[in-house]
Amino acid sequence: MKQTLSKLELSYTDENDKEHSYVFQYNPNSIKIDKSIDWAAADGNQKNVPEKQFVNGQARTLSISNIFFDTTTIGNMSVYTNFIQPIESMGVVRSFKVTSDKTIKRPPYITLSWGKSSYFFESVLTKIDYTFKMFTREGIPVRAEVNLSFEEIITETTKKPEVKNQKEAKTYITKKGETLYEIAEKEYRDSNKWKIIATANEIDNPFKVPTAITLTLPAVT
Repeated sequence: MKQTLSKLELSYTDENDKEHSYVFQYNPNSIKIDKSIDWAAADGNQKNVPEKQFVNGQARTLSISNIFFDTTTIGNMSVYTNFIQPIESMGVVRSFKVTSDKTIKRPPYITLSWGKSSYFFESVLTKIDYTFKMFTREGIPVRAEVNLSFEEIITETTKKPEVKNQKEAKTYITKKGETLYEIAEKEYRDSNKWKIIATANEIDNPFKVPTAITLTLPAVT
């Protein structure tokens, strides 16, 4: 049986609550993830190797380099218009509604996914640079290499829900082969709420859920 090739994908919800999905033309060869933890020397150590005290954890960053785009096989269309500009738009400031009478200005929050990978996180686009590598006689760019950087953010779906009492939460016993997407769809009628379950139960991979464990399902509004 022939397997379908999964593609790296970016998805986000815009200021009008409309969902968008961007699938890469070609998958990257590598993805780099960085995580920094800040420690400071304790006061008054006066030692060659001072004692350390924890200060803060930093957001993870994700970098993808040398992403290849090419339109020479699909009609020599502009590689910028068709592939790069949609990514650039993910860094554009928009007005998002917080309440009925309040908005905030920010770029969209982005979710990266690639098949059944579990090492991605919600993020914002922090850098994009690109080099055009080939042009038509008319000056239209038809081949490019792109570098992208993303930084982890905390959103309402990634915060660990506070359960003030057990009446606010339900429990659910998992069945063999179930995913968090299926459980969220069954319990919340919305598969996108799988992140709430994952955060509340400290599950990293929504596709690999142990059988017969009891999950906490926070109440949602």
